[in-house]
Amino acid sequence: MKSQSMDNLFEKVLKVNRGTIISENPEKYGKYSVDDSAGTHLAVIDSKGETVGYYVFGRSRSDYSRSYIRVGSDPRVYLADQNVTYMLQTRPTYWGEKPKEEIPLLQSDPADTTISDTPNIN
Repeated sequence: MKSQSMDNLFEKVLKVNRGTIISENPEKYGKYSVDDSAGTHLAVIDSKGETVGYYVFGRSRSDYSRSYIRVGSDPRVYLADQNVTYMLQTRPTYWGEKPKEEIPLLQSDPADTTISDTPNIN
């Protein structure tokens, strides 16, 4: 994991200030890019696997320094005080490299004297 990417997530994305309510009409979600298909979805999941926060971010087409936010099941769309959508990358390399899974080596038992009757094919 890249610590700077994680710091940005916690310090900027999750603490972004929701400003003016832009809409309370779910039919207008597409206009603000916070609908299911155009929005960038972020689920915050705790160590027990429970969702503790759910956000949908959309880009402002008129003011690139801001973004739109929908939180959980709240139908309101807010205009944020800054644009954080660029910090919500889905590219795995943005967040860092996935830890390599260690595969345990097979241990041979010196007491095992079983002989295989399968021919050795070269």
